[in-house]
Amino acid sequence: MPDQALFAYRVQLPDGSEAVRTGGADRPPTYGELADYSANQGERFLGHVPMSPAPAPTPPAAAVPATVATAEAAPLPSMVAPAANAPRAPSAEAPSFASQARQTLLPSRSLSSEGLSIGGGVLGGMAATVAGPFAPVVAPLAAGAGSALGEAGQVGLENLMGWPAAEPGTLTERMTRAGIRGTAGEGAGQVLRLGARGVAAVAGPTLRAASEVAPALEQAVPAGVKGVPTVAGGFAPVTELLSDPAKLAAAELTPKGQDTLVRMWWQQQAPQGAASVVNAWDQLGTPAQQAMAGGQHEALSTLVDSLRPSVAPLLSPATGGQALKAGVVPTMLTYAGHPHLAAAVGGTTLLGERYAPRALLSPTLGPWLASLPGVADVAAPWASGGLRVAGQVGANEALP
Repeated sequence: MPDQALFAYRVQLPDGSEAVRTGGADRPPTYGELADYSANQGERFLGHVPMSPAPAPTPPAAAVPATVATAEAAPLPSMVAPAANAPRAPSAEAPSFASQARQTLLPSRSLSSEGLSIGGGVLGGMAATVAGPFAPVVAPLAAGAGSALGEAGQVGLENLMGWPAAEPGTLTERMTRAGIRGTAGEGAGQVLRLGARGVAAVAGPTLRAASEVAPALEQAVPAGVKGVPTVAGGFAPVTELLSDPAKLAAAELTPKGQDTLVRMWWQQQAPQGAASVVNAWDQLGTPAQQAMAGGQHEALSTLVDSLRPSVAPLLSPATGGQALKAGVVPTMLTYAGHPHLAAAVGGTTLLGERYAPRALLSPTLGPWLASLPGVADVAAPWASGGLRVAGQVGANEALP
């Protein structure tokens, strides 16, 4: 009988540990045959193991049957002819759908072999940004197409360089699986981006306004300031201006005088709470507000308006409609059959919208929050690109 081909491969056992199996057959088994056989045994095939030094061929006169010698695993039924009087191995059951799906979507391959597929997904997602408002829908599809093309390039390199296949399957099968991974990775990133846009839509206008009046939020006014400069060249008494809206409305302050007066007004009202800020602003009236704030009037009005919901009673008729406002995420959770979670998300969102702006009253947190829009402008492109790469890598690792 001719010498048999000896082989070794590594498997993962159901308990998570690993073991090395060895065996022999008339021909070297293929990647797919070993993967299928391992799945039938309840194990996961992890790859070939080089046999070094190679075992000597089994002599024909050996007492052990010459057909196979295994160290830890039973012979592969499809590849080994049993000896004349040896008991037949029980026939393996057909692989289940779960095991087939696992071997299809979870083969063992290195991250470097996924580089072209990941890169294609990233480029596809970036190219889809030209779709404008349709980008959240187009980007996952474009990323999937890019990943599929990247996997085709990987297959071409394997054939050109003589490398072993990174995973079993035909070109079409591998491109399809790569497309699924690319779409999933970009889709996960789009979900996070939509969440970030939702937060920005709620908090963005307030934070942008806060960044315009950041010096006032610091509540830092030089000691001993009694008056602020006017356009006529004199000084207007601060105490009279802040206590008499009519005099304030008639005053013509320089930009420096307006800036100083806004700081002093905020320094007086912010420590007393949101209600004090809202009431004092309303008592000034529009003409006095504009005379005091000047070019910052719109930003300061936005800042004060963000505090109004936290002043009104939570269950008042004026806020009842707001309390019942569902929003996109709670609505989706409700239709998905999670009404309690939807209520929790909606309630948390409502409370955040109502009370989070109060942090701007703090001389410590206020300036820090006011700096966030500038930081976001610088970090947004890097964060978006990093999120896209992370999504592709995560999908390829979770569904390699």
